[in-house]
Amino acid sequence: MLPWDSRHADLILVVLGLLVYVPFLGARGLWFPDEPDVGEAIREMMVRGDWIVPTLGGHAWPDYPPMIYWLAHICADLLGGLSEFAIRLPSALCAVAMAWATWRFARKRIGYCSAFLAAVVLMTAPHFAWQATNVHPDMCFAFFVAVGIFVYAQALDREQRKARVAGFLAAFALFGLAFLSKHAIGLLLPGMVLFLWHASYREWRQLLLLAPLALVSLAVAFPWYWAYASEVGAQSAWHEFNAQNFARFFSAVDRGHGGPWYYFLERIWGDFAPWSLLIPLALAHDFGRRIRDDRWMRLCFVWFVSFFVFFSLSRTKREVYLLACYPALAILIADWISGRLRIWRDAGDSPVPGTHWLRIYLRSVGILLWMLGLVFLFVAVQPQVLLDRLHLPSSDNELFVGTLRLPAGLLGILLLAGGHFSLRCRRGERLGWALVGQAATLACTWFLLAALLFPVVDRVKCYRYPSEWIAERTSVDAPIGLFYPGRAHLKWTGFLYYSGRDVEILESWQALREFSRDHQASVLVVSQEAFELLATQPDAATWKERELRKWQVGSTEYH
Repeated sequence: MLPWDSRHADLILVVLGLLVYVPFLGARGLWFPDEPDVGEAIREMMVRGDWIVPTLGGHAWPDYPPMIYWLAHICADLLGGLSEFAIRLPSALCAVAMAWATWRFARKRIGYCSAFLAAVVLMTAPHFAWQATNVHPDMCFAFFVAVGIFVYAQALDREQRKARVAGFLAAFALFGLAFLSKHAIGLLLPGMVLFLWHASYREWRQLLLLAPLALVSLAVAFPWYWAYASEVGAQSAWHEFNAQNFARFFSAVDRGHGGPWYYFLERIWGDFAPWSLLIPLALAHDFGRRIRDDRWMRLCFVWFVSFFVFFSLSRTKREVYLLACYPALAILIADWISGRLRIWRDAGDSPVPGTHWLRIYLRSVGILLWMLGLVFLFVAVQPQVLLDRLHLPSSDNELFVGTLRLPAGLLGILLLAGGHFSLRCRRGERLGWALVGQAATLACTWFLLAALLFPVVDRVKCYRYPSEWIAERTSVDAPIGLFYPGRAHLKWTGFLYYSGRDVEILESWQALREFSRDHQASVLVVSQEAFELLATQPDAATWKERELRKWQVGSTEYH
């Protein structure tokens, strides 16, 4: 039997989430592609004291509404100043709160143990854990959408009319906050989910209520949009609103992040691994009897499928777009497991009939953990094999050899132990304990990644090190020149955030030479591709003599 006391479930879940996500939020810098952009917008908002207009380099940057900036600003003020820990804290807290809300919603609908499993599945999904430790608006957006749907669904259970109305108003107020996190989809997508759910039951009266309730969301979001339009002009504000909400759906040319229609069919397997192996079984299970007989399982099914189909049809695609439907997916998977194990019904260890696929899943995950453990142990013994593939500068290469062994070795031991435990429990018909071991291994793996491995990798993923090196050797008023034709506008915020210097984007050879002539006491940063082209120029020898050092940030090498 598994030890279980539902009275402590809330505390256990919150403490578990805080321990996994929070302690090492500041152990690494801001990583490309999104974190430097959001971090710099937060920094500039704090410097200017302007809570209305987000800016990058002093220019309005309306890609994201202000919610993430406001929350990060508040955390930074409470914690004594701007830091990676402070600006990532809102995402971590939203992730823990979303897992807790998933448990609270599901416990009366699929049972206490299954609901707790749903929350654990959610927290240990790799992409969810990654976004929980990132500074990005999507986790806050997902929190407001998910909790709003939960509050709305719970309001339908209220017998008193005032309580129902209060629940509906609170739900759509949360959708208004989601609107302030990622524009109109904060209202449109949950509204679509609720519309399809009620339509499947022909609940016409409830459908008619959705339109006036949407006014609550608009009332929450409108004041900021009005204030923003007053600052930058109505035409500019409308242009960006249209670009962010409608142009992104129909075209990925201007905004990037395009992908084929099957983009999410490929990505979901890794983003929700290893639980993703159960998605086809869970959906097939709920598509049949469960969505016919269970109102709440139908809500989760409609929620996940509508998000998945909507973003698959969109021309712009990113993995974070599905984050807001992860709670529904976690509930569906946990419900499928509960139907296969008597442990989730009467706290016994005996499997119920029909656990064939679950046994295959547990065996597959155990073998996968073993294989990953062997890979990490190999990296611990022979780190040079991995470093050779990264093409690091020699100075960084030598540093990595010494610092990579310990985290890789500990992760290898943990994964081997987790795989062994899972396989042993599976052979002993203790399938419930095998799931517990799997979840514990995933949580501990993420903890070790955040504590030990990410700080090591940070040196080649963060712009802090080249920026600080430049800042130490130049005066405060000396700008940085960035020559990376076609992509400099995607990279410059990392240098902005960490150097405290103005960064000039240079898009042509003429601009490069003019900057070099006018700012001889400044540093010029050139991408590897552009540096190779410099070798074809008449003054190639002069440029080569001026080279000071190299850096590797992500997949890009700078000179």
